Amino acid sequence: MTKAKVVEPFTITTLLHRPELVEDALSLIEKSFHYTDKYSYKIDFLPLVHKSNLHNCQILIKDDKLIGHIGFLPKKMIFKEKSYPIIFLGGIALDEEYRGRGLFKVFFQNVLEKYHSKFGLFFLWSDLFDMYEKFDFHLSFGQMESLGIWQNIEEEAYRLGFRKHSLKKLDEKNKDILKGIYHKHSDHLFTIDRDEKDWELIESITSTDLFIKKDPEGDLRDYFFLGKGQDLDGIIHEVGSVDNESDLIKTLENAKVWHHETSNVPDNWTLKYMGLTRIGNPDIFKEIVSTFSEGQIEIIGVTDEQVAAHFNRKVYYFKPKEFLQYLFGPEPAKEFKDFWKPLYIPGLDSV
Repeated sequence: MTKAKVVEPFTITTLLHRPELVEDALSLIEKSFHYTDKYSYKIDFLPLVHKSNLHNCQILIKDDKLIGHIGFLPKKMIFKEKSYPIIFLGGIALDEEYRGRGLFKVFFQNVLEKYHSKFGLFFLWSDLFDMYEKFDFHLSFGQMESLGIWQNIEEEAYRLGFRKHSLKKLDEKNKDILKGIYHKHSDHLFTIDRDEKDWELIESITSTDLFIKKDPEGDLRDYFFLGKGQDLDGIIHEVGSVDNESDLIKTLENAKVWHHETSNVPDNWTLKYMGLTRIGNPDIFKEIVSTFSEGQIEIIGVTDEQVAAHFNRKVYYFKPKEFLQYLFGPEPAKEFKDFWKPLYIPGLDSV
């Protein structure tokens, strides 16, 4: 069991060691992210703050009072049955009374160090780009967003033959079909692997709505998830189809849809950065890049200042930020177009 670390006069430990502070942590996070009473962070981001992940919820304590929280959520990214350990960061909050003192830097660097050797990539979502750049988190990988002109998505979806349904109450046959549709994404996307535990947690995220369409025999054919509390209110953030997902996306594009980047962005969609990425363990990162590039890029060296890569019989040197954007997008380097594939992190997985 990891002992608490003392950074005078503060203590860094986890919610597993101080479970009585869970509610204090949630209150601090909701205050920092301006949550209203209508929403609950604990529901929206259940996998991050679930009891099974409390050992990854790092907290900062002063005088026995919780004043900071940084959550880590281990995941695996998969492409064609090859998976690699990566990690998400979320629920990052510091009591406003202690901001501006350099305390967050000490806290953040200390907890990042604990995870650096175990994961190939770190991901977080924030609009504080300049601040996280100081910790080697760089804007990268693209996400498309449709215009979203529908005023009532549920009504329009009903007109298209979709019905709202609880994932937890879905019969096992159709639940397995849905899971199979999702897993099929990894045949052509670099995406998040979901095991049975992940699906069980997703079933308990009650702030999202599942819509499904069945064929005449009662088998699920299409699905999408709409909303996730305050985080993704009114946004379709995951779409799947047994037949043609591109056609389904086109059918839904008048709703507000978030979708992974494609090689050709439609005129009525906008392309933007999805999140911030940091290189972790160089050996794992090397394997990720090799799989992502289908063996065309070999990483031969990684430092905080430089990525050295062998590609097309030459060695190239990049700043980490440049390399991550050239590789993952948005609008990846044209030299990588032959093997490039979208990086897909659905809204139910992100924190």
